[in-house]
Parts: sequence; C-alpha cells; structure tokens
Amino acid sequence: MVDLVTELRKKYKKYGYSSLTDKEKIILLLSFSEKGESIIYSADKIHEIYGNLHIAADSDVVFMQKICEISSESAVLINLISQLKRKSDLELLSQVRINTPENSKRFFTAFLRGKHLELVAVAAADKRFKIKHAAVIAYGGFSEVHFPMRAITDFALKNGQEYIFIAHSHPVSDENPSQSDISTTLKIKKAVEAVGMKFVDHIIVGIDSATSLREYNYEMFSSIPEYDR
Repeated sequence: MVDLVTELRKKYKKYGYSSLTDKEKIILLLSFSEKGESIIYSADKIHEIYGNLHIAADSDVVFMQKICEISSESAVLINLISQLKRKSDLELLSQVRINTPENSKRFFTAFLRGKHLELVAVAAADKRFKIKHAAVIAYGGFSEVHFPMRAITDFALKNGQEYIFIAHSHPVSDENPSQSDISTTLKIKKAVEAVGMKFVDHIIVGIDSATSLREYNYEMFSSIPEYDR
C-alpha cells in the first residue's frame, strides 16, 4: 500500500492532477486520512457508489461516511473539495457580469453547489448586470421547496437594483423544469414587476448542469434588449 501511494504521488508531481484516474485521485486523497489496506477498500466503495471524486465531493458528509464506511475525517476532506471549488468559483464570478444565460447558470451553479436540499436563491444586479447582492431565502427538502413571494419582493425592494434573478436547486434530479416550476416563475414575474423591478431569469441547478427558463420559454419573460449581449 505504501508503494502504491508513493507511486501515485510521484505520478502526480511529474505529470499533474489530470494524469490520475478517478480511482487514483480517491486513493491519493484517502492516504492522508486512512491507513493501510482500508485505503483501497474505501476507495473501491467510493468509486463504486459515486463513480468519480467530483460527485462524491458534493455528497452529504454523514451519508458518505456511513455508506462508504470511511472516517469522518475522510468524509470532511472529500467534501472540502466541493466547498473550496465553490468559493473559488464565486470569487471569480463576482467579477463577471451575468448578462447572458450562460453566465447566470455558471454563477448560480457555483452559488448552490454542494447543497443537499432544494434551495431558493435571489440575486440583485445593477444596470451592467453586476451582482450586488445574492442570498438563499428558502430551504426545502430533497425534492421540493416553497417559493416565498413576500421574501422575494422584500429582497428586491431592500436591495434596490435594476434586475432580479431567481434560482433554485434540484439536488437529486436533473435541471429540467416541472410544470410547477413554470407556473411559479410566472407568479414570481408578476410579483417582482409589481414592485417596479425587472425579472430577468429563473435558473434551475440540477445534479450535472443547469437550465435557464428564459432560454426554455422566452415568452415568460419581458423583453430586455440589453440582456444576452
């Protein structure tokens, strides 16, 4: 086992992170928190259940610890990958204008990454589509969340920016909108516009990707000529 870990560390130093397979990455990471043959056993379990380190990093820490039979230290260490990636992405994206659906999807994917319940987030952007304020305003279960209309309009009024974006997560499913998502979006649009704000988009963040309801059904949204440029 020591020889394998040593060889993987040499491979990493010589050829870089991308040269390692998913399982090799897991073994190398676990070598800092597990001992002996348990490293291979735990790596096999994680690889079998999650398929790759990226998906495992987004898993619930307690669940991963139990189902993969690893220590709490290992579970936290793996989860830190996702948290550090989220922090890094948000720092970079804070400098980017969310003036296109792709930029909006990137921002909210980073903002909601690593959360294991359905959440609702709101962001207020200025005239240049620079995000000035963003917050999670509702927490749900694994497969549903309530959209608090009053909290959304209060956020819009309090932050006093030009544009409002809504996002919510599908932590256990894909990013495809349900009929409920569509009808809720129309209600949000009506509420936001009633207080004098422009509702730009509703982003749904799924397991592997995100969707923009503006792209999915453009007619739901008011025309904003300066957006998507």
